[in-house]
Amino acid sequence: RLDLAYNNLKGTIPLELALFQDLTRLDLGGGPSEQLTGTIPPTIQTIRGLEELQLRNNLLTGQIPALRQWLRLRTLNLEGNQISGQLPRGIDRLRSLRSFNVRGNNLEGTISQDFRNLASLASLIVSENAFTGELPVGGSRMVRLRSVEASGNQFSSITSSIGELPSLVFFLTQRNQIQGS
Repeated sequence: RLDLAYNNLKGTIPLELALFQDLTRLDLGGGPSEQLTGTIPPTIQTIRGLEELQLRNNLLTGQIPALRQWLRLRTLNLEGNQISGQLPRGIDRLRSLRSFNVRGNNLEGTISQDFRNLASLASLIVSENAFTGELPVGGSRMVRLRSVEASGNQFSSITSSIGELPSLVFFLTQRNQIQGS
């Protein structure tokens, strides 16, 4: 476990972090005066046992690297960066994923219907980006989903099977382009 959140960190994420192959939790969360810059290095993907990745509130740019190697990943928090592009393919392989937070970035495009296969997912936070199309939540597999925050995007619809979410207690989708009855 490596937790350096809210220290006076500056610069880029060190490539040498990939040497910590037994690392299960990496927290490099920033604050108003201490923020990492640059991209998320692809070498971080080689930490196969990673269960929690917290890179929130930095000035990270570029795209989210492929996530499919992190089969144990339970928490991904990239909130409050400047990450752009689309979500990577293969997220549905993250069977242990419980919390996914990319709020406040510059992400765009559609969110894959594969998200509906994440049976362990309890929290989905995608607010304040530029996602379009259908918000893919619902279906018989998402039995643990309790919270969805998707405000401030350009979603045009919500999956019709949203009523099949037995654990849902919080659903926020204001400031989108959702139409229908």
